[in-house]
Formats: sequence, structure tokens, C-alpha cells
Amino acid sequence: MYNTDFKFFITTKMAKPHYSPEMCVKVTMLNFMVTQEGLQEYMLNIVVQLVETAKSEQRVRAIREKAAKNKIMKKL
Repeated sequence: MYNTDFKFFITTKMAKPHYSPEMCVKVTMLNFMVTQEGLQEYMLNIVVQLVETAKSEQRVRAIREKAAKNKIMKKL
């Protein structure tokens, strides 16, 4: 008998764990590894959004413009 509510979680402290191909096909692998630099950047973005809203909006516009230009360059 199979229970649809059954969930099985495997965690590891290994940076790059290796699982057999048979296991990888049967499960969904999620990588939640966070680096110190990534966490610092994330927290800085939150502070900038709260303290300097105008600069935050300007930053978001610049990122979107850069992405659009990169897309155009890729097409060319």
C-alpha cells in the first residue's frame, strides 16, 4: 500500500554530495547551499530597499536594462 502523504528527506553537510544515478532519477534533488557572500548581498539589498528606496528602484531598472541588452546582444 502507498501513502501519498509520505515524504522522505535526506540531508548532508557535504558540499557536493554524489548519489547514484538510480537514486537521482527517483527523487527530486534540491540544493539550498548559501555562501557567506550571497547572504551578505541578500541582506544588503533588503537594507537598501528599506533605507534608500529610490536607489533600490534605480538598481532594479539598471539590472533589467542590462538583461534586456544582453538578450539583444545574444540575438545579434
